Amino acid sequence: AQWRQKYNKGEFNPARYQNFKSNFMAVSAKNNMERNRALQSGQAAPPPIQLNEYGDCSAEEYRAIMQQNRNNPAARRSAPAANSNTRTGLQPTNDFNNPNANRQRQQQMAQASSQ
Repeated sequence: AQWRQKYNKGEFNPARYQNFKSNFMAVSAKNNMERNRALQSGQAAPPPIQLNEYGDCSAEEYRAIMQQNRNNPAARRSAPAANSNTRTGLQPTNDFNNPNANRQRQQQMAQASSQ
């Protein structure tokens, strides 16, 4: 519920929840792995990765949105943070304070799903 509120996701959607749950598990596993690796090497644990506004997207939806952003310079977002995890498609965002970000994301998802 907190994540949905933070990103203005509206009412609960069971299909989107399945994507969210899968992405949450992937992020949790990555965070645990990185924390354990740091502890074993005697280093401080890195800051955990968190789900951004794309946390309820499937991998296909996310790739389509990112491809659309690459093809449309006007829709480009700020560069991902240094701790991004591009192999799983989960990237932190720098525009979570932007009230238009969710609206733009919804438009991108609608366009991507209609293609």
